[in-house]
Amino acid sequence: MYHRENVFLNWVLVGLLIISGAAFAQGIMGDVKQHMPDYIKLDLDADGFITLAEARQVPELVEKFGQVDVDGDRKLNTAEYAEYQALLKRKASTSG
Repeated sequence: MYHRENVFLNWVLVGLLIISGAAFAQGIMGDVKQHMPDYIKLDLDADGFITLAEARQVPELVEKFGQVDVDGDRKLNTAEYAEYQALLKRKASTSG
């Protein structure tokens, strides 16, 4: 009897881990979509990156592209795009 209870409890724990992991992953993507809606719109091919061609929709982003493309792979990931947004905020706060 004790062995069956352990097996059942293990399966319950595995199920909870799977559910919580999926919820966590969805939460991360939800945060990206909520806090960076422009990133989603600019990423025309939905590959998770903004290329220079995709960035051409925003001339100021094209101007700063080389500066915020920290790893030099010629595409912006979410962290690099967040840096671009931070640059815009700093520029707005110093000019306003």
